[in-house]
Amino acid sequence: MTRTIGLLTAAACLTLATARAEAGRPRGGSVSSPFGTMYNTNSPEFRQSGGNPLVYQMLMEQNMLMQQQQMLLNQQRMLQSNSRRPANAGQTLAPTTRRRKKRSSSTPGLVTSSAATAKATAKADAKAKTPAP
Repeated sequence: MTRTIGLLTAAACLTLATARAEAGRPRGGSVSSPFGTMYNTNSPEFRQSGGNPLVYQMLMEQNMLMQQQQMLLNQQRMLQSNSRRPANAGQTLAPTTRRRKKRSSSTPGLVTSSAATAKATAKADAKAKTPAP
């Protein structure tokens, strides 16, 4: 009889020891449910919540709201910086003066020899020196 009581006591202690080891906090990774992953036990938010799922959920909602606020602030800054710039700041303006094309040497009527050029300048000088009537 004492043997059976001893064996029952040992079996009960063994059962309690294994049940207690399983009942602890999840050691790592994510906790899954039939609806998907609930939370990550390695995250700093989970450590900050102390293992309480409700506190963890509140912390995650706060983080999401902060991220949304930051995105809105960034969008407002971008809109303000764009409104300060003139409308054509990024566009290139067309040139107002156009360059004339040079005549090629094959164009008829163009004087190309140096003797003819000297003769034409001498005529222009002679006309400029003559007094006007």
